Amino acid sequence: MPKNYQMDAIDNFRDFGGYMSQSGAKLKPGIIFRSGALDTATDSDLEKLVSLGIKTICDLRSEQERVARPDRVPANSGIRYVHIPVGGSMQDAAEKLSRLTPWLFGKVQKADYAEIAQRTYTEFVTDFRAEFSEVLKLFTNSDNLPMLIHCTAGKDRTGFSCAVVQLSLDVSQELVIQDYLLTNEHLQRVKEDAAERLKLPVRLGFSADKLLPLIEARREYIEAAIAQINSNYQNIENYLRHGLCLTDEDVLKLREALLEKP
Repeated sequence: MPKNYQMDAIDNFRDFGGYMSQSGAKLKPGIIFRSGALDTATDSDLEKLVSLGIKTICDLRSEQERVARPDRVPANSGIRYVHIPVGGSMQDAAEKLSRLTPWLFGKVQKADYAEIAQRTYTEFVTDFRAEFSEVLKLFTNSDNLPMLIHCTAGKDRTGFSCAVVQLSLDVSQELVIQDYLLTNEHLQRVKEDAAERLKLPVRLGFSADKLLPLIEARREYIEAAIAQINSNYQNIENYLRHGLCLTDEDVLKLREALLEKP
């Protein structure tokens, strides 16, 4: 099982390697990490990133998110920063929530956020093939490792990316889902921030529970993505090759980089 790491202010930071594949190979621990945004990282957190030997940071946030909350990256560390912006319906909904008009005209109250979240995960498969292809190809190059991949909360865009990596390495679907759901144990600060921002709407009668689908990692979300992969490509192998356009050599390099030799 992956090792837990304690960070001061980087939410949802964890290793998503360390699992056994169904074929008996083990994902290398200590080389593939995931987290939320790094904008609040303390100096101690940055020292820990350096001590872990992080060589690459992959940021999946939109340009707007990145500019609003710039990552703190260890200075003079030689860490490579890669920005691969991924959007989707959830990011559109979050952007609307930050504006006054949807609140005034009741659009926030009428939206089905669980449906929006689930739809977003299918969009990752159908609408962001080029972006996630670029992500997977980063993992095929051992020179990029150890690598940290993140978005804002480290939940959706990051969660999907990590699930695809694990499925590609033959980790069982149930184990992949359980690892995805661990995010819910690491989002206390995110939930507290959301509660603070919702104080005024709650006073005006808005139920904060309505936004829980945007804050939580739910089994049905990642299952929707996996179902979309199977519907469009039949299996993860076809998705890698025909959806993400990875070559046989890419897939071999991915496995060589991330799996321990027997």
